[in-house]
Amino acid sequence: QKEWFQQLRQRAAAGEPIALVDADAPHEVFRALDIPYVVTQWGSSIIAAKRSGPAPMEGLAAAGLPDFSLQSDAMPLGEQELDPADRPWGGLPAPRFAVAERSGDVTAKIFEQWGRRPGTETFLLSRTGAGPVPDNWWELVPHDWGQAFCSERLDLLQGEIEDLIAWLEERTGRTLDRTRLARIMALGNEQAEWNRRTRDLIASARPTPVLVNVTMPAVMAPQWQSGTTWAVDAARSLNVETADRVANGVAVCPGERKRLMWIGRGLWSDLGLYTRFQEEFGAVFVWSMYLAIAA
Repeated sequence: QKEWFQQLRQRAAAGEPIALVDADAPHEVFRALDIPYVVTQWGSSIIAAKRSGPAPMEGLAAAGLPDFSLQSDAMPLGEQELDPADRPWGGLPAPRFAVAERSGDVTAKIFEQWGRRPGTETFLLSRTGAGPVPDNWWELVPHDWGQAFCSERLDLLQGEIEDLIAWLEERTGRTLDRTRLARIMALGNEQAEWNRRTRDLIASARPTPVLVNVTMPAVMAPQWQSGTTWAVDAARSLNVETADRVANGVAVCPGERKRLMWIGRGLWSDLGLYTRFQEEFGAVFVWSMYLAIAA
């Protein structure tokens, strides 16, 4: 991850445009156009891991912006104003493009702020509300999006992604190679398939073979590199290691009594919380949204 980020910084220093994108933006388009990009939640995780989180949020508050809402989206915005010596891994280069979807008021407002910075333009995609959800939606999601999500919603988003492609092509002078995009999408599907197998393996295994605070970072670092062979290999390795642990009867909590799911964003600031439940109650967290999304 550090090597990749330094390569991105070097490309930015050489004059290439880079993008800052939300977790739900169409990353594959940027990869196919060879536009280096950083996911804002990834940037926040690095800032937080280096114990540098308070300063960016204090900077946002000083500018009259909220410092308490969607910090995992907002932190890189405040990081731009820090002293260079205080910016983890050398700091995020100023992006040429800031792209997100309107999944709520906060994310859209954060990316509007990026668009007010000199040299940065914002593009926002729609994320419309679902109609009635089929009872068996989890069976439909892997392959039948039209029935699961409503074809009109998909048509709208597809049209807006086409608009985004044209917007990027106009500003970079590049042309999207649709064949390359198809290869990137195929790699992303392969990665998701390995993650689906790992998810199902953990769900069916008794006792629980792997800690949720291990699978969270093991899944999310490759997720931000989706569409690459590196990410596919990482997802495959996680599956192989998990399967090996199941075959050998490994138990992260030998006295397992209850199985728990953690709903919403992980408590990244205190991953030890999950194992404390094991120690005190024999209760094991087996599910997080990260592996579920990655599948």
